[in-house]
Amino acid sequence: IRKDFVKNSRGKLLKDEKFKNGDVSGREFFVQIPDGKVLDTEGRWTTRQKIARFRVFFEGNRCYILMAVLPENEIYTPAIDKYFTSFVVIK
Repeated sequence: IRKDFVKNSRGKLLKDEKFKNGDVSGREFFVQIPDGKVLDTEGRWTTRQKIARFRVFFEGNRCYILMAVLPENEIYTPAIDKYFTSFVVIK
């Protein structure tokens, strides 16, 4: 999933690591992806970037994928961390 997303979005893998939330464990990765062109303060075109944050894990025969795509200054906020840690699997 990670490899295909990075390739198809023309992104850059920023981080890939294991995570654990209660009994659930899997992989979490961050991908920087281009989000269009904007003029900077000096009149030059620059590429605006967003960050896609994923958590992927298997529970039994099911695969779960959590994803958020936000500007870089928003993806690392406590609200987004809370969103990712609030996901639980009820057995």
